[in-house]
Amino acid sequence: MKMNRLVIALFILFSACNMGERSGSNKARTFHIEFYKDLTVAPSDSLLLFGSSRESELPSYFDSSNSFCHLSGDTLKMYLRTSKFEGSSALDLQVIRDQAYTNYRVLDRHNNYDYSIVNCQIRLGKRSFQVGDYINMQVIGVVIGRVQKNANETNDTVKFQGKIRLKIRDSSFSFEDFFVENEREAFYALMNSRPDTVKKISLYGCSYNDLPKELALFPNLEELDLNGNDLNRADFSVLEHLRKLKSINLANCNLSEIPLAVFSLECLKQLNVWDNNIKDIPDALFAMRSLTHLTIGNNPVSSLSPKLSLLENLELLEISSSGILYYPEELSRLKKLKEIYPNDTMLYIPKTLVKFVWGCDTILNRN
Repeated sequence: MKMNRLVIALFILFSACNMGERSGSNKARTFHIEFYKDLTVAPSDSLLLFGSSRESELPSYFDSSNSFCHLSGDTLKMYLRTSKFEGSSALDLQVIRDQAYTNYRVLDRHNNYDYSIVNCQIRLGKRSFQVGDYINMQVIGVVIGRVQKNANETNDTVKFQGKIRLKIRDSSFSFEDFFVENEREAFYALMNSRPDTVKKISLYGCSYNDLPKELALFPNLEELDLNGNDLNRADFSVLEHLRKLKSINLANCNLSEIPLAVFSLECLKQLNVWDNNIKDIPDALFAMRSLTHLTIGNNPVSSLSPKLSLLENLELLEISSSGILYYPEELSRLKKLKEIYPNDTMLYIPKTLVKFVWGCDTILNRN
């Protein structure tokens, strides 16, 4: 299975909060802050970043979709990022009165530079801070990155210059909260465009406990990703409005059963219920003849019904990390089957299916 995208993003972002981490070690500096009450930030303004080691690339920038700040006591902490993923640049500032404790690094496990800020001019639009307010900031700075192990390599000179505007959050606000907020805002923004043209929606890891009723506004939706939301007690009736849905991802949703509303999706081709608490596969599933991909692994399912052979269009079957030890002979009737992912401890797979097996190192034919 693909590594959880949310885990990757949060790992990088959370680890970025630690001043002494390995991902491009750095030397922090303290700089004086200037205050300009008339400092403004226009929508067209950016806080650009240029690096000598990336001269062939376009400049990157810190922006409010990847950066945030929160107030902890009398300290304003700012976490500026160029992206959510590995390889992004990080500039952190802790503002106390008229001083800013700053450091810079690259969030990359393979980065070989030790960075040190040699010059930094910081201007803020206000002296006092309050949760819920916005802070305007202008920054001009130079960072020198020296190679850790090879003295013959060229230093990396990084320059950043520009403006950014951030909302001040309370001290409990985390990168996980920031991720959820951005994802939800992206969803609601779709409603303000043309929802009838939207084909794909991701609500991945958005901390929903119920399906948003607004999904009914997207009648032509074909792909819906709900991975990572706790939907154990959710009402799935809104799916009745998504008649054109072809793919639904319900992985890691704390489900004890496949929601009944799923079985009414006549166009559904891909169903993913990986990593839940599902023990039984109801007969209603076997009537979903349009299914081409079925992922039910990492659930406490102990057996497969021969009725699975009724899914005549099935091309992929994923049951790894479950209690299933035998494939019924009837699965040989699935003429379109191309990939199967069984348990590592599988005891029996019909001979006609062995050629489709991925990731099984045990005895595949035990009669």
